[in-house]
Amino acid sequence: MLKKNISKNLIALTFFICIFIISKEKAFAIEIGDYVTYNEEGWDWLVPDNEDKVLNIGDGQWSRQAAEQFIVLDEDQVAKQELRFTFKGDGLRIIFEGSSNNAEYIVTIDGKTEKFRTYGTYNSVSLGYKKEDLENKVHNVSIKFGEYYGNYGGKSYYGFDAFQIRNGEVLDYDNSFYNKVLDVEPEKSVIKLNEDVNVNLTIDNINDITAEDIRINYDSEKLEYLGSEEIPGMKLVKDLKNDGELRFIIASQGESYIIKEKEILLKLKFKGIDVGEALVNINKGRVTDGIEMEKELTENECGETTIIIEESELLDVNKSGEFTLLDLGIDARHLNKNPNSQELLVYNTDIIQDGNINNLDLLEIGKLILENNNYQPNNY
Repeated sequence: MLKKNISKNLIALTFFICIFIISKEKAFAIEIGDYVTYNEEGWDWLVPDNEDKVLNIGDGQWSRQAAEQFIVLDEDQVAKQELRFTFKGDGLRIIFEGSSNNAEYIVTIDGKTEKFRTYGTYNSVSLGYKKEDLENKVHNVSIKFGEYYGNYGGKSYYGFDAFQIRNGEVLDYDNSFYNKVLDVEPEKSVIKLNEDVNVNLTIDNINDITAEDIRINYDSEKLEYLGSEEIPGMKLVKDLKNDGELRFIIASQGESYIIKEKEILLKLKFKGIDVGEALVNINKGRVTDGIEMEKELTENECGETTIIIEESELLDVNKSGEFTLLDLGIDARHLNKNPNSQELLVYNTDIIQDGNINNLDLLEIGKLILENNNYQPNNY
């Protein structure tokens, strides 16, 4: 009897200890929006800096304000920017600078892409993104910028405090991973279902090239290929199309258009036809200088991209199925009112979803009107 009671007590004690450990771990787990301390064990900090050799910040410039780092871009430059670095470790966090940062970010780790949005609840030095289940090895990270929902004097504002790396270190970024000769660069990395997207076929990191032979694969279950558009100075000599496969042979038109720096060779157009992540990748590339050199590019010199296709969940204001001037007029009439008031429940007035009907909603509706191909004035 005594042994049985001791066994029961040991089981109860073990159960209590397990519950205590689990509860303690949950209590100290850092969630999205939480303040991040500077002394958490196992996590090292990486702060963006224009002089930092481990970060490739593209054409953007980081600015400083106290402990905060941020990048401000003209709207037409957003899709062209990319921040990237290489690290060894098993966890990554992105720390943001404050609640004014209302924007989308597209993070790619080792070719796997995710999108997230910072919105309204963040304090300075707060967690905006985390990936804590990575294998402890070398990882290549790319961060691109999506939609900006704030108002920053006609520019787009993307704020960071820093990055955190767990159980590892930041390395000099891997040029062989990033410096592609041929690449595919979507003008938008995230689109809605049935939305069109342009993808630029580019050449870079090579000189004195006069012709290219390029093969591209794409996910035909999620993307429909709509066609291509020539670039001035570049002649599309031949294009071959099969389901999920494309081939382009392109030639420069004279000495003035010989490749000397980064150039767009061709514009490709796709349409999102199913929800999910769609890979577009260059699987073969061959180039020549038109003198004597003709060479096959390596796999590492050929790029790829992932386009995220989302369900079209956004309702227009009067729930007609599309954005027109009437939607804008309804929000204009009820500007500064509570979108959840009884009189407005028939509408979807809070387009930005910040709890108010304000100028941000008006600006977003204007943008969505211009994207509506069925809106008659867009076809004048």
